[in-house]
Amino acid sequence: MVDAKKILIAEDNPVLAAVLQRNLQRCGYQTKVANDGWEAIESLKTQPVDLLLTDFQLPGATGGDICRFVRQERNDPDLPILICTAKSVELLQQSESVQQWHPTALI
Repeated sequence: MVDAKKILIAEDNPVLAAVLQRNLQRCGYQTKVANDGWEAIESLKTQPVDLLLTDFQLPGATGGDICRFVRQERNDPDLPILICTAKSVELLQQSESVQQWHPTALI
């Protein structure tokens, strides 16, 4: 039996978090929801995950803070991070390290 992949969902909108969690669980993934950035960082300190799915605008620590924690403090260059945000243009202008991708890359 193969262990289900673990996904951390960092999302402060409870409706969106519930929709993401339900659909990912229906696809066979284990999920945990963090309601703010600090909760996500604390979870990442103690629980390994296979994917981080984060909003960029979160209360407490931002999605950018979470990404910096993963890449610098946790020193994990390989953890896939998906950032879901309504501020994509602003995000791309702020960061040289954000890589754009085509949705078919996930299939």
